[in-house]
Amino acid sequence: MMWRLSVEMFCSPGVLRSPSLRYQLLDRWSRLSDRYGVRLAAFGWGVELRLLVEGSHESVMRWTKAWKVGFSRSVRARQERVDWGAVRSFEVREPDIPLAVGWAHRAPTEGEGIGVLASPWSSHRDLLGFRRALFFDASVLEGRVNAWRVHEEIQGAELSMVTPDLSRRPLAHLLRVAAAVLGVLPTNRRCFGLFVRLGRLAGWKVREIAEALILTERRVRQLAQGAPMAVGWVLPSLVHPCLSQVP
Repeated sequence: MMWRLSVEMFCSPGVLRSPSLRYQLLDRWSRLSDRYGVRLAAFGWGVELRLLVEGSHESVMRWTKAWKVGFSRSVRARQERVDWGAVRSFEVREPDIPLAVGWAHRAPTEGEGIGVLASPWSSHRDLLGFRRALFFDASVLEGRVNAWRVHEEIQGAELSMVTPDLSRRPLAHLLRVAAAVLGVLPTNRRCFGLFVRLGRLAGWKVREIAEALILTERRVRQLAQGAPMAVGWVLPSLVHPCLSQVP
């Protein structure tokens, strides 16, 4: 059974400006899902949190309470503030799941006059395969929605799959995009292998990449051997400005 949740959230500006706190909440949703027997099918973080969750109503409400408590604790540790308002839940019938997904994905950009791919704070990029983060598994929607039809119906940008010119792209930008595609911050070592391969494709020398990461050249050469398939995940973000909006 699917449930559409609208969660009111009132927080200090520092919470909204902090990608690390946002990623913490996304990771928390994922970690608690198995514990409470729910599956997150879509999310969007705008003036409210919009969530599409599969599970019994009782388990979904218990899951919601758990992540609210945990996130509030993390926010207080940063000397920031978050207050929770109403949680509204609505049952979603199977034929209405695509509409509910679109509703969630519009949250970060609604009223902004920009496309839904312009923000990383929904699962829209994940649904279309432009992000491969550990905190979200888009397979829950397989066979239930047509991803590109959802994209069209919420007026997403038309995307052409052309090969970008990587030559001498700034290393700082390549690192941020590699991190964003994996759903981590640029300081997270999980993105280093992907970044190294991009840097080499862009023509940067091993020494230059090693200096950027504060690693040895030997370690950079080792990292260059991994993540060959993952390079293709990043290329669209280096072509389309809307996907280049990264934390």
